[in-house]
Amino acid sequence: MYEYNQRQLLNSLWKRISLYFGLFFFVSISQIYLLDIIKIQDLLPDFLLILVCWITLREGVYIGLILSFMAGIIHDIFALNPLGFTGLCLLVASFLLKFIKSRDNYQKDLFTLRFVLFTFLASIVASFLKLTLSMNVLQENIEMYFFQQIFGISVYTSIFAFFPVVIKFKPKSNY
Repeated sequence: MYEYNQRQLLNSLWKRISLYFGLFFFVSISQIYLLDIIKIQDLLPDFLLILVCWITLREGVYIGLILSFMAGIIHDIFALNPLGFTGLCLLVASFLLKFIKSRDNYQKDLFTLRFVLFTFLASIVASFLKLTLSMNVLQENIEMYFFQQIFGISVYTSIFAFFPVVIKFKPKSNY
């Protein structure tokens, strides 16, 4: 009986992970090629970060760390970035969630405005890391550039992080 329940649990976990990889491909491709219509100046929200935050809070930190790095690798392949660049940024943002999430109930974090706050903080960390690693030293006013890019991308990403809070994905119960 125990082996059957354990096998059923692993089977459903693998189904969810394969679903997440499909979402990573879809979000990466749409973020790179289709979302120029919602670009404000040079600011584009990071939908992959929202997805990684949601998965990390839903599935747990360790699965979230592995999946966030894999999502970054997938994104780097499609965006022609140096391999591991986005993966490192998403990994650090996902690691931050380990320290700020609640320990007892993930639904408290996912279905409230805490998710928006966590996404905002993770976006600040990921944006800072991305800009630091790809910084142009010859920029005239580097402090203002940092502030505009980091804060602008984080606020814009947080606006779109309201949607998972409004649309509550709860498991269906069979009666």
